Amino acid sequence: MKRISAPLFAGLALLAWASCKDEGVLYLTSLNEEAPGDNCADGGNKLDFGADGDGDGQLTAVEITASAYVCNGAASRGATVTSSALEPGDTDCPGGGYLLSVGVDRNGNGAVDSDEGGATRKICNGGSGSAGAAGPTGDDGPAGEQGEPGAAGPAGPQGDAGVPGADGDNGAQGIQGIQGETGETGETGETGETGETGAQGPQGDAGAQGPQGIQGVPGPQGIQGDAGPQGEPGEEGDQGPQGIPGVQGPQGDAGPQGEQGDPGTNGFNSLLLVSSEPVGPNCGTAGLRVDVGLDNGDGIGSTARDGTLQTGEIDDTDFLCSPPAGFQNGSFETGDFTSWITQDLTNPLDALLVSGNGASDGDFGVHTGFDGDGGPGNDSIFVAQDLDLTGFDSVGVSFDWAVPFCDVSGQDRVFSLIVEPAGGGGALLTEDLFTCNGFGSQSPVDDQVVDISSVANQAVRIKFRWLVPEDFTGPAEASLDDVKLVLLP
Repeated sequence: MKRISAPLFAGLALLAWASCKDEGVLYLTSLNEEAPGDNCADGGNKLDFGADGDGDGQLTAVEITASAYVCNGAASRGATVTSSALEPGDTDCPGGGYLLSVGVDRNGNGAVDSDEGGATRKICNGGSGSAGAAGPTGDDGPAGEQGEPGAAGPAGPQGDAGVPGADGDNGAQGIQGIQGETGETGETGETGETGETGAQGPQGDAGAQGPQGIQGVPGPQGIQGDAGPQGEPGEEGDQGPQGIPGVQGPQGDAGPQGEQGDPGTNGFNSLLLVSSEPVGPNCGTAGLRVDVGLDNGDGIGSTARDGTLQTGEIDDTDFLCSPPAGFQNGSFETGDFTSWITQDLTNPLDALLVSGNGASDGDFGVHTGFDGDGGPGNDSIFVAQDLDLTGFDSVGVSFDWAVPFCDVSGQDRVFSLIVEPAGGGGALLTEDLFTCNGFGSQSPVDDQVVDISSVANQAVRIKFRWLVPEDFTGPAEASLDDVKLVLLP
């Protein structure tokens, strides 16, 4: 949920806004200024709605089917709304629309200037309904003719030879050759007499080997044994390189276009409902509630396409809150302290008063001597107001001030902005703006802004204090004017 600050409008109306194409018809909006009269006592803006019957992109008087008014309220003290057209292609509104600027017309020029605005709001023309589902795809066209085969690549290298098979069995033994003839035996010598048996003589040498007999004729060749089993095949050789592809055949003719699919279902209109928002957690100072959604029948009891935004159809809610009332008599042009809470020293050097001597905006401003019988229990000069900042998170205080001179011989004198709970109490925030010890001064400072967002969203007292901690320790002078509450980005 987003909270947006904007002036409170009187004469709130229920708006039903349809901005999309519905079966070829474009719905348009038109935003124009409304002069003070029966519809808006203090003027405002008129929003017209209708279908672009003649298709010229302009909403004419005869095409308007509904109107609503966003009025300036007399109680808003210068509340103003201005509008400008947004061309198609805008980042936030691709289909175009209007930019509403709301604020307090403090300078009375009839426009919301950069320092007067509370918020802006874009009202966009809706987009087209969702596109229908695509029709079925048409049948494929016949395939093109096959191109001629490419030339065969060269043969790959021969694979390695397989492992040799095992040896076959041996053939049968051939026939033994014929034994050669034995040589002739030599003659035997005569037998000698037998002598005495002598001692055993040594063994005589062996006789020489007789000659080898003649080699027999070789036997015939044995029968060839059976062949051994086939060895395993060798590994496959590497693949030869791929041959060059043949030329691509011509593209076949495209198949006929498929039939058009049925139109998609029309999208739902977007609706906008504006109603008043009372003082509460959403808007501390009241304002507008803006509900947005599709007329799609979501929720119990809702009806689709009935032109009314029902509770179940709401998709988003924004709040346009009136700015806080701000300081009353912030420029002191009443010539006195009307609406202000003040305190001065018991015996000041120059009394706290409203005069032309302190003016920076208009004819009057605050002036103080910033000296006197200060001390414990009597050390503060101040002006203050209670403000309700409920519902606002980013707030600041703007003001003009100066210390033309100070000549202090004792403890520091300090000019500060202090935020307390409404009605007074311990400080929630203190911002020291100027410290004087010895001789010093501060030239006029216009539109100084102090951010008080850290203590916003509640009722507070905002106090401007000049601290005088000792009794007459040197003359001084200070001024304050044009005090305003500002909304920060």
